[in-house]
Amino acid sequence: MIMKYYLKPFLILSPVIILIAYYLVALSNRSEFAEVVVEPHNQIKTFERLNVEEFKTWKGLKYEGSGAVEPIIIMHFWASWCAPCIHEFPDLINMAKALKGQVKVFAISEDKEIEEIQAFIKSFKDAETTDNFHIIWDQEHKIMNEWEVNKLPESFIYGPDRKLAKRISGVVSWTSQDTKEYFDKLRKPNQSASK
Repeated sequence: MIMKYYLKPFLILSPVIILIAYYLVALSNRSEFAEVVVEPHNQIKTFERLNVEEFKTWKGLKYEGSGAVEPIIIMHFWASWCAPCIHEFPDLINMAKALKGQVKVFAISEDKEIEEIQAFIKSFKDAETTDNFHIIWDQEHKIMNEWEVNKLPESFIYGPDRKLAKRISGVVSWTSQDTKEYFDKLRKPNQSASK
């Protein structure tokens, strides 16, 4: 009798539990990257609008890169106090390392204090040693305002023509197969179309 009392709620709830478990598995297997679409954005026409030579690194130095020569440019807005940004950051660095020569990342910090960035970088040392990954400090939120960023993390992907190809709000998997395939198509649109 006691066993029936305890089993009854389990039997009633088990289909709901199975349904929730199925939904969570399906959601985790879904690639958010492939489903993100570019929203119309008046202010962001081409990457050339922004003179990257005016960027300042998080160390307060002028960005000394020779411009953006890689086929794909990513403007990634983040902050050290943003939990989703912390979760996403290692994946972004790993993607940049794997696609060296193909992708350049400008990781633009919206932190107010330099100490916040310093503490953050200690946990992600690869960010300092990856040639195509540059941490820019947007202390006065000038770049953020120009790009009309309203939540973090947010990323803007520019193709070889330097036109905006994709705007991503929120966290995505930068090292997924979908992401790699997307970058391949973006780099070589004619080759992908002929296959």
